[in-house]
Amino acid sequence: MGQIKIYSKLKSGEVLFEGSTVSPKEIGSLSVEAHPSLSNRITIKSNTLFKRGSDTEYRVFFRKLNINRIQNEDGQNLTDAPLNMDRDAVIDYVTTQISKPIITEYFTYDPVLDRLVAQRDIQVDKSGFFLGEKHKMASGNSNIYFEDLDNRANSYPVFGEVLDQSLVANQL
Repeated sequence: MGQIKIYSKLKSGEVLFEGSTVSPKEIGSLSVEAHPSLSNRITIKSNTLFKRGSDTEYRVFFRKLNINRIQNEDGQNLTDAPLNMDRDAVIDYVTTQISKPIITEYFTYDPVLDRLVAQRDIQVDKSGFFLGEKHKMASGNSNIYFEDLDNRANSYPVFGEVLDQSLVANQL
């Protein structure tokens, strides 16, 4: 019996099982659990497709999958060095792969405005956010600024109120 690479691709929204006869499944359509009697086995089943002839029991894709056969996308055996995962860690890994968020959980498309609308807060881990091909919004230290990518000029927006400059006291 060969190795099985279990990983998901957000772009396609599928979980892949390379090295097995199981076809790719939709992210979020599977569940994984420890086998009830074998300490080195897990069970992966559907949570959307029922067994043939049943409307209460879900279809099982891997009934007694040996955790020593499971690899990540890079081809590393999960139970071997350097990962050295036990069954609980393998279950956590597979759970992460089968339940990665699908982009539609975070964004919806508004065809009238031709815009993506965020359903949740968005975090940008890099220091810049590109706005089209001409501008970049970036942060540096405690400032937020806009950079014109054509001439590399930076503009710093005013955060706070603009005081009436016709008053002498505000001109200082």
